Order: sequence, then structure tokens, then C-alpha cells
Amino acid sequence: MRFIGYNYSMRKQFLGAIFLLLLTVIFAGCKRDKSLSIELDNNEPLALAVDIEWAVISEPYVIFRSIQEWNGKDSGHGKKGEVLQVKGYSYSSTNEKWVKFEKGYLPLKSVQIFTNKYQADKVGKGYSEE
Repeated sequence: MRFIGYNYSMRKQFLGAIFLLLLTVIFAGCKRDKSLSIELDNNEPLALAVDIEWAVISEPYVIFRSIQEWNGKDSGHGKKGEVLQVKGYSYSSTNEKWVKFEKGYLPLKSVQIFTNKYQADKVGKGYSEE
């Protein structure tokens, strides 16, 4: 059964016109705001490295340990908001997870882990303003 005045080519042209209209509306609404820009600090080359994690101390005051045990010797001190590069992870004899830093080990519950330094810096600055 065929309708009067209707054929396949008219339908194709109509759908094409609708498609072009939609594309025009979509791209007309996407204007680049030149006032927005992202500036990356190139002074820290490891800040965005995918295989390096960063930590922020979340306790008011911490003591780094020389081994991943509570009875390990003191190897340094840290304060809330300090940003550190994670060197590795380890478990104690009581199966508690510890994080290794240059200064020594801290229990995981004393820090927050981030995938890049910029995130860690932002959180660390928030802690220092408290």
C-alpha cells in the first residue's frame, strides 16, 4: 500500500534535514571559554605519574617507624596535612597494612592515599587551614 505524495527519497531528505539541525544546535551551544585554562606546575615531574602515589597525613601528629611495627624505632616525625610520596606498602606481623615513605613507615590508617600530587596538595592545604 502506497501513500499519495510520499516516497523514500522524501523521507531520507527529511531525516537528513533533522540530523543537520540537531548537529547545528549541539555545536552552536559548545563555545570555548578562553578565560578558563589549566596551568600545570612542571617543577614536580612526578606529580601526575600514573605509577606513583601520594599520601597526606591525616593525624595531628605521627611518628615514623623504622620497621612496619608499632615497636619499631622512631625514624622521624610528621604533622597533619604533610604531603609525602609513597614508596611502598607492607604488612606487620599482626597483618596491619603500613605505608613506606622516605622517613620510614606509617600505618595506613594515619594517611590518605591519592593518585597524584595535585589532589594530595589540595587536601593537605585544607588540613593546614583547620
